Amino acid sequence: NIVIPLSINFQRSVHERLKKYNSQLAEDQQMHYTSDAWWWVGLLGILTGEFGNFVAYSFAPTICVAPLGGVTVLVNAVVAHFVMKETIRVRDMVGYILAIGGGFLIVW
Repeated sequence: NIVIPLSINFQRSVHERLKKYNSQLAEDQQMHYTSDAWWWVGLLGILTGEFGNFVAYSFAPTICVAPLGGVTVLVNAVVAHFVMKETIRVRDMVGYILAIGGGFLIVW
């Protein structure tokens, strides 16, 4: 669940970088995101993370694995804050704490 949000933010940073780069070029010279190798690395990370989730469901009960998906939301928020310079509001923090607490209570 940690690999997926890291990869999504990685792909998003490629999109942001290409947006800045392409804004300076004519339309016929612009680069498509699929031609950037780093975007494919991000996609490979997403697929690897989802395969890991698939394997986790085969080794543990769904009631234990599914609540841990809340970790994805938390990791995505933290990575987006530091990498993409997004702000985290107090309301967001309360939601993260509740998601982590709920997941902990279900698994425990």
